[in-house]
Amino acid sequence: MFNKYLHIILLSLFLSAISLPLVFNILNIKDVFKLKGAYVPAPKPEFSIGDYFSDKFQPEYTKYWNEHFGERSFFVRIHNQLLFSLFGKSLVYGVDIGKDNYLFETAYINAVYGIDFIGNDSIKKNCDKLRVIKDSLSKHGCELLVVLAAGKGSFYPEYIPDKYQPSGNPTNHEVYVKQLSQNGIDFIDFSSWLLKNKKSSPYILYPKTGIHWSYYSMVNVADSITKFIENKLNRDIPDIVIDSIVVKDGVEDTDADIEEAQNLFFDIKKPLMAYPRFHYVTENKTRPRVVVISDSFYWAMFSAGFSDNVFSDGKFWYYFKEIYPDHFNSPTFVSDKDLKSELAKTDMVILISNEPNLNHLGWGFIEDTYAMFSDNSDFSKTQRIRQLEEQIKNNPIWLSEVTKKAKDWGVSLDEAIHRDAEWLYNNETGNK
Repeated sequence: MFNKYLHIILLSLFLSAISLPLVFNILNIKDVFKLKGAYVPAPKPEFSIGDYFSDKFQPEYTKYWNEHFGERSFFVRIHNQLLFSLFGKSLVYGVDIGKDNYLFETAYINAVYGIDFIGNDSIKKNCDKLRVIKDSLSKHGCELLVVLAAGKGSFYPEYIPDKYQPSGNPTNHEVYVKQLSQNGIDFIDFSSWLLKNKKSSPYILYPKTGIHWSYYSMVNVADSITKFIENKLNRDIPDIVIDSIVVKDGVEDTDADIEEAQNLFFDIKKPLMAYPRFHYVTENKTRPRVVVISDSFYWAMFSAGFSDNVFSDGKFWYYFKEIYPDHFNSPTFVSDKDLKSELAKTDMVILISNEPNLNHLGWGFIEDTYAMFSDNSDFSKTQRIRQLEEQIKNNPIWLSEVTKKAKDWGVSLDEAIHRDAEWLYNNETGNK
């Protein structure tokens, strides 16, 4: 008798659970558990007799329903929470759950363990080019600064999952520090600075569930960069003044960006975080024209008004591709600019890279600028090919065709795009 009632209860619970999405959808209950992250939900397909009998409508509607059923976000978060809490797993690609629930992107672990090491020769070659670029820019009144941003793997090696082991290789960061020093290239090593101050700092320098340095660190980094520029250019430029520091049980800005992408039901327990409240002193100050070429580690500074308040017409060349703030209003790309004229009116170029991105430092800036200064004809070719590559990437129909070519040729999409762009360039110039 007991087993009979138990079966009835379990069956009722099961039927209720699988019926909830339909009930929520019929009642049009508002989704209060919205998911975070970058994704484009499938649109609702329009019904037509032709699409129905050609079997086009059904799979499109199935995809739409799977992404829009009642309170889908609630069930997704419950599912993710169970995997996280019971099995220590993440469904976010490239994310590892470390000890004590510290979150890492795999690339940061690969960087600190030397798994992504590109070799001494490659780094030496890049730094030799940077030396040529530095000397050439200096002749035009422009300075070069390389900023080595932080890496979560190097800052929290004690929390890296045991399944990862050092490769025995040196790290890109270690060799870059050595080569930049030997070539006399100005650089600031914030990765080592954060690690040096890890125990003595009164506040957290790297968040537990974020991938970028903490907001507190960011403000201090921005202040240090400001002081370096001031000394290097011998100008009295705007200052950053901290008015107060708010310590709170919670996070602001990007201090939990990896956690947010997990879309869990409950927040991960974190230590108290510090948030400086600051202002810029700009009166009677000189603002230099600075171009910042960086990965995502500059976004927090840019969003906090660093480029607007410290620099004159400050531009952020994101991954040496998109130009901000212009790109917010309309598509604006580095490839569409005359690099030589842009640098000619610049007082300083700041190249910022986190540890995982050191394996392709500059994202084309080093190659393009070196070619420009060493061989203008070669630079013109490189710049035009890069423009054509961007045109291919920004044209969905064109990109689709090149994607098919990549599969046929057995090469990466980037390689196929480059081949097409080079073919177009040769046809333009008659070099067939």
